Amino acid sequence: MQAMRGSEQMAAWASAANAALRLLLWLSQLHAWCRQQELGGGEDDPEALQAQPACRVAVSFTVQLWMNGAVRALDWTESASFRSAANVGQLEVQAGLVESLCELHSRSCRLIHWLLEAPDHPALIEGFWQGAIFGHSNTLQLAALLVALKAVGDSADSSACFQSRQAAEVVDSMRALYAAHFEALRALLAAPDALSLLRLQHGEEAGSGCALETSCMGAVLYGVKLTPLSCWYLLDESLLAQLLQAVEACCPTETLDTSGAAYKAEALGILASGCTDQPHVAIALAQAGMLPMLLSSELMLAALGRRSATFRSLVDALKSAAESVLHALLEGSQAGEAASGSGQGGSSSQEAPAADLAQQLAAALEALPPVPEAGSGEALSEASALLQPLAALADLAQQGWQQSGQAAAARLERVQAAAGRSCAYLACSNLGGEGGPAAGQGVGSQQCGQCRTVWYCGTVCSHADWRAGGHRRVYKARQAAKAAPG
Repeated sequence: MQAMRGSEQMAAWASAANAALRLLLWLSQLHAWCRQQELGGGEDDPEALQAQPACRVAVSFTVQLWMNGAVRALDWTESASFRSAANVGQLEVQAGLVESLCELHSRSCRLIHWLLEAPDHPALIEGFWQGAIFGHSNTLQLAALLVALKAVGDSADSSACFQSRQAAEVVDSMRALYAAHFEALRALLAAPDALSLLRLQHGEEAGSGCALETSCMGAVLYGVKLTPLSCWYLLDESLLAQLLQAVEACCPTETLDTSGAAYKAEALGILASGCTDQPHVAIALAQAGMLPMLLSSELMLAALGRRSATFRSLVDALKSAAESVLHALLEGSQAGEAASGSGQGGSSSQEAPAADLAQQLAAALEALPPVPEAGSGEALSEASALLQPLAALADLAQQGWQQSGQAAAARLERVQAAAGRSCAYLACSNLGGEGGPAAGQGVGSQQCGQCRTVWYCGTVCSHADWRAGGHRRVYKARQAAKAAPG
């Protein structure tokens, strides 16, 4: 497949790739019919015998169109002409192209869930996981990039009021993209054969660098690396722990060579980069064991500078997170005391544990020794001595994060990020669904009759989201907001 030369070619590819992924659903059904005929006994059905190889050829074409097309589209976005036009605001990014790419990414997320839900699909799509993971990551990059560039073009000749509204719309679009992306990633990392899937190599890049960098795990991490700071809150504690476990499983310490150790240090640095203004990220990574991973002798030998910088930044982020949680606990305690003093009904049974936890957190912060300078064996020994007090600090910070209400607020925000999608159920596997990616655009999409806020592609997804607790939390929060005075 030749390199793309403009947004028109990208738009044509996006439409074709969308149609190709929808075609997979029908190919799967045709393949299932062929298998049924084959296992049914009796004389061979000539139609079934002819259809099976045709199915496999069609699936192979679909995979290549989607995955390689995304690679070529990304190559174009990295060209000098593209960068030059984007820098001076002359790149024409049509609304239709942005919508097509967002829809393609949404469908790639649905594909991940569709593949995981039906055990018969791998019989047809042997080796397809490589393309699925790379396509999932690449279409996210394309969609997010074009959403941002479209905003630049739209706001170039607009009033300040419109620019402000446009910026809010872009943030909402980005959050909807990443919410779906991370939910698909969560499902992928939880798959029984996730480790073997993540170690799969990209056909064109295999052997061109560190094996892990050109693997599906590398594609996953690159997608995380590109996450805007405004979307890092969408990576909750369980997903961060899954990612860290996947890095450790793909880069086991006992088998690391120099290049593998360097890439592992880079991977850990990517995860630590999301700690800025996101207390839960620092707390989750510390609780999941990232700090001792950074102090392994293999990383010390292969990537001392990068490892030391990441260790220090994670410690600093954890301290900042603990201070933020402490501030929230103290504010909550003071508000409760004020409510009790005014006779408005404070809860002393809840205030006492919060006050005790705040004292413990303050003491743990005060007692924490400074991080030693890198470069010596003594520094490594001193840093290792920090692990226990840092682990205790992370545990206290996590308790405070939960007790102060910050965790509940973060969960609600993550659920609300899905409200901008045509199907708010982030684990939607409706691969054949048609229509645009935004709320109200999906063909047959229905608005919730109770909250009048979120949309679903059908009752299957609306019921599943309610059972999972996502929509239920949003609905209760909105009802509480309506009932609040003022």
